[in-house]
Amino acid sequence: MVKLNPVDLYISLIRSLFDYCFIIINVGTSRIKTSLQKIQNKLLKIIKYFPIKTSIRSIHKVLKLETIEDRSNSLFVKFVTNKSKLDLIAKEIHAYMLTRLANLIKIFETPIDKFLNINKS
Repeated sequence: MVKLNPVDLYISLIRSLFDYCFIIINVGTSRIKTSLQKIQNKLLKIIKYFPIKTSIRSIHKVLKLETIEDRSNSLFVKFVTNKSKLDLIAKEIHAYMLTRLANLIKIFETPIDKFLNINKS
């Protein structure tokens, strides 16, 4: 008889859905990220029977899981890093950087801007 670990089930069945739409999560509003994080938190509390007052940070630390935003950001960085090796995409990123530098006023920060800031540091 195979014993199933609830965290492994969560990772394979639920987190994989979040991973699949990491670009949408990155581009989405903070309201979407907050809603998804609340869903994840409720699921994790149910899976491991954490007390109601347990902090979210503690839950993620004990289960060794990233928050939705951290996970989607790391997947986005991997994606752009791998895809920037392709000539066409590398040219598009370079063209975007040039137009972004030409427009000194930033109305909002895009996921590409976050990626470029990570690479600068």
